[in-house]
Amino acid sequence: MANGSGDFVGFPWETIIKSYRLKIGRRVFPTVDGCAKDFISFLGSGPFNNIDLEKISINYLFVKEIENLRTKCCPDGPKASFRKSLLDEISKDRERAERQNIVLSDQLDDVFTPDILQFCREIFKCHIPKGILNSIQSLCGEIYRRAVPSGAETGLAFAGFGSEEYFPSLISYIVDGKYNAIVRAWYEEESSHNINEQNASDGVIVPFGQHDIATLFLEGIASSHIRWMRRYAKKVLKEKSDQLIKDYVKNESEQVVEFELQKKSNDIIISEFTKEFEAYKDKSLVQPIMNVVSSLPKEEMAIMAESLVELTALRRRVDSPLESVGGPIDVMIISKGDGIVWMKRKHYFDISLNRDFVIRKDVQMKGATDERETDAQIDGSDARRLSNTEKPKDQ
Repeated sequence: MANGSGDFVGFPWETIIKSYRLKIGRRVFPTVDGCAKDFISFLGSGPFNNIDLEKISINYLFVKEIENLRTKCCPDGPKASFRKSLLDEISKDRERAERQNIVLSDQLDDVFTPDILQFCREIFKCHIPKGILNSIQSLCGEIYRRAVPSGAETGLAFAGFGSEEYFPSLISYIVDGKYNAIVRAWYEEESSHNINEQNASDGVIVPFGQHDIATLFLEGIASSHIRWMRRYAKKVLKEKSDQLIKDYVKNESEQVVEFELQKKSNDIIISEFTKEFEAYKDKSLVQPIMNVVSSLPKEEMAIMAESLVELTALRRRVDSPLESVGGPIDVMIISKGDGIVWMKRKHYFDISLNRDFVIRKDVQMKGATDERETDAQIDGSDARRLSNTEKPKDQ
């Protein structure tokens, strides 16, 4: 499954996935994770190459970062103040980037240097000293090799059973550009789940793409409401403690110390409140639902999944001018015994008017399998001939 950007360096994901399916034919992977890694490798070594679009896919990352710096630092004010704030923001963004996992061992290619300098000139529209330009270039190199999304990334989800897995597995990756056969892709642990592992929960609901409604269904409260509650509670505590200090601490130097102490104390209160609220929410709302999900029949799980997508589509229709979720919904059940079973599946054409479509697909898949089996037989014959002709003379 894919969400986010609909293409990879100019090639539609549908085309890439079907080409990969044709390539592997009836090959079976021991684990879903092995299939996911093989697919990511296919993206780098496969036929989907376009050097110009590959370069653009990486440049998205740099444009986003430079525009972010421009938003935070206004070049219209005094030059000294602007340059200082720009260096501060570059330092902060670098620290944030370094907290992300390293996904590429290769350094940024020098071919991107002219592009980065050009982006700086076009976005800032003012002279940037060479030292700061070097810092921006270094920052771009750091975010290139780490798990930092560009905004044009695609989320890929691989779900099902490997031949050696008796329980379902879900593996999630983020794919964000490619250059010179090197794919920027990283494993998303938070969106992955493997019930075959020890101590793994028996059931999960994992939303991809727009997950706000699924989260609301599970947790009973929107994530945005929790963030607002934290901010407002922090504001109220600060105003209260500041007023008490002003009323009862007259010495200005002592006030400075007390302000800092109260700030730390307020942070601890907010942290403890959040922890208790999360525990209550998990115990009273999330766990009861998950206990039921773990024991639901397969067909009822499919109904629940479809209902969550329909709820999200309904919400997008009433709260957003852009209907990014909607239309007919595909519903599939994957089980160890039955494999893939479609509950609902849409086609852009009437299947009853295109009966040869199924026949052509069967022939296509059989041809790819026969070709690989023939290659394997030829390789086996060569190996046997080699073993017969190269025996030691003393035998």
